[in-house]
Amino acid sequence: MAINFTAIISITLFTAILSVRYLCNPKSRLYIADVPNDRSLHVIPTPRNGGLGVLFAILTGWLTSWVFGYVDNTQIAIGIIMFGLAVLGYFDDRFDLRSSIRFAAHFAAAGFAIFILGPIESIKLPLTPEVQLGFTAIPFTLLFIVWMINLYNFMDGMDGFAGGMTFFGFATLAVLFAMHSSIGNAINMLVPAAAAIGFLLYNFPPAKIFLGDAGSTAIGFLSATSMMVGSTDSSIPLWIFVMVFSPFIIDATVTLLTRIIRKEKFWAAHRTHFYQRLVTSGRSHRIVVSCEYLLMLTVSLMGIFAAYTTSSQAILFFGWLLIFSFTGFWVNRLTASVHE
Repeated sequence: MAINFTAIISITLFTAILSVRYLCNPKSRLYIADVPNDRSLHVIPTPRNGGLGVLFAILTGWLTSWVFGYVDNTQIAIGIIMFGLAVLGYFDDRFDLRSSIRFAAHFAAAGFAIFILGPIESIKLPLTPEVQLGFTAIPFTLLFIVWMINLYNFMDGMDGFAGGMTFFGFATLAVLFAMHSSIGNAINMLVPAAAAIGFLLYNFPPAKIFLGDAGSTAIGFLSATSMMVGSTDSSIPLWIFVMVFSPFIIDATVTLLTRIIRKEKFWAAHRTHFYQRLVTSGRSHRIVVSCEYLLMLTVSLMGIFAAYTTSSQAILFFGWLLIFSFTGFWVNRLTASVHE
């Protein structure tokens, strides 16, 4: 098994390195330049097709995993949907598709995922009874998947950020699956984590390439479906999986709700995410993304510990909320003079 595992991860990593390196080349037929505008955090034109390399590495890793018997039909179906989202994202990056086309495709992908995996049937938080979603299960799951697809895209705006979340998020999911003896799923979660390392070699500040819509939407979809699989196939509640990806989920969700409350055009591009505000207030990409990595590592360890011992879940849950409350307050204080 150790040889199989080494082969899968090594093939994924080297495929990511080689494919992302190729996509950095302006002579690549798939090259798309991201020209900076007044909402960008970068200052020079940078390719935004790196997600194609990440997806190619993930699919190659899963193909290798399938050869060794770790990939089932469900994973194959998820990979096909991811490929479709990546193609759509690539054309969106190149031709700027209408939002109605994008959202129709996102809801279609979510619908197929529900058909394959089933909806989220209930929600259980610490110190509360389990809530059965009933007839709202399908709409709730649809919105959950579509929101994960889009928020991953929203949060792909800083060097090293989305790649880091992909590494920490899926590496932690692999640990959670392994803790419940789901070895096949654990290996298949390490595949996107390995692909993220190959991508980060070219995306860590200063970035030579960005993920782009092709990568961010596909990985957002994968994160949502992986959380669904984890909460269904194990005794781990969904909120623990949400905790793992909370550096993305909370920033994007709080920012969206804030813009809605302020009656702003929440669908329009902006630079008011917490990470964007830190960069535009004068902090370097490296400092901000390093702080984000520390936050990702912290919530990952909290999630693993919460899954390991149920007796600590209430403390960790409220500690998690406290961490993000303090983080939000701290960012608001640091950036108040710039974003008044």
